[in-house]
Amino acid sequence: MSLRIIWAGPWNERSCIAAFGLQMVAELAARGHLVEVVRTELEPDASLTARLSAVPTRWWRDVSIHELRRDVDAVIVNFGDSYSGCGAMLDNFADAGVIGIFHDRILARLADSWVHDTSPDPYARLRRMVDVTYGSGAWRKGPFLASADAVMHGRPMLEWFAAGVCGAITADAWAAERARRICAGPVQALTAAAQFAELEPKPPSAAGEFVIAMLGADEDTRHIDAVVQAIGESDRLRRTCRLKFVGYVEGSVRSRVLRLAARLRMLAPPWCAWASTEELPALLSDVDAVICTTGFSLEHPSPWAVLALCSARPAIVFVDPADGGIPQDCVLASTPANSAADVRTHLEWILGNPSAAYAMSERASA
Repeated sequence: MSLRIIWAGPWNERSCIAAFGLQMVAELAARGHLVEVVRTELEPDASLTARLSAVPTRWWRDVSIHELRRDVDAVIVNFGDSYSGCGAMLDNFADAGVIGIFHDRILARLADSWVHDTSPDPYARLRRMVDVTYGSGAWRKGPFLASADAVMHGRPMLEWFAAGVCGAITADAWAAERARRICAGPVQALTAAAQFAELEPKPPSAAGEFVIAMLGADEDTRHIDAVVQAIGESDRLRRTCRLKFVGYVEGSVRSRVLRLAARLRMLAPPWCAWASTEELPALLSDVDAVICTTGFSLEHPSPWAVLALCSARPAIVFVDPADGGIPQDCVLASTPANSAADVRTHLEWILGNPSAAYAMSERASA
């Protein structure tokens, strides 16, 4: 049976969601379905070069809710935390009976940007959204995005958007549990299965600078200070290691990290807030090791954890001591209670045992 399917989301060359969508749309079309892409970008993303595709492409603003409800068999919308990528659909997606694919577990930045762009009183509207979603009294005074940890555990806002879809697909079990609390239809967690085939192993550095990429700070900031401390309080690591962040880090955390780095006489770390899948090989080309700050789970790994495993570099991850399934021969595990000491020990081991460390990374990416 052939279905008419709308695939809605960002559709430009820099979007990771679009790269994923290109494969999904091609597969649906190959199965005989009539697929049309509906772009949801606002400026500046709307001006980016569109992905090439064999299926028709329109803009969300040119499609009526009446058409979506009457003439289409399925509407699949893609949610990410970028307002310029997904913002065009936010005012009325809930009226179209859509299936939602949630690529990010935290959508607070999406909600914040949307409200500030469309509401005359964004503070009051955000407060109503939080109270409706998490219960009366859930609102806390202060900047909405003041703390990444408070946002993740108290108001990720994924539930606000999940309430407007008829069924949901999430990137991991944590997001699925949140979505099930409020979504009227079925919710399925699909373990991240990103493709990073172009990431080539980097030979161990013979001498000089050793570059470490910190992944996942946009989702979990608890371990950032410990990593900076681990490097800055070791004479050897401070002389040798250069830290850089991959993923959005809020301004207050950046300021804190820069102050700590200055106090420890470290070089100020650079930041890369966003990168497409295609840009990752170049971004990680000078990286010798990775540290993933998001909680590590083999059963439901986050996209950052998948990238750490597939990076072809030695990976340090943070784990719950009760989790006995961590592959000790593939990653270097740090416990939250002893994170600075563990990270320091692991980095010094990598520097002292480069061949063994890179053999470990080969097993992880196999």
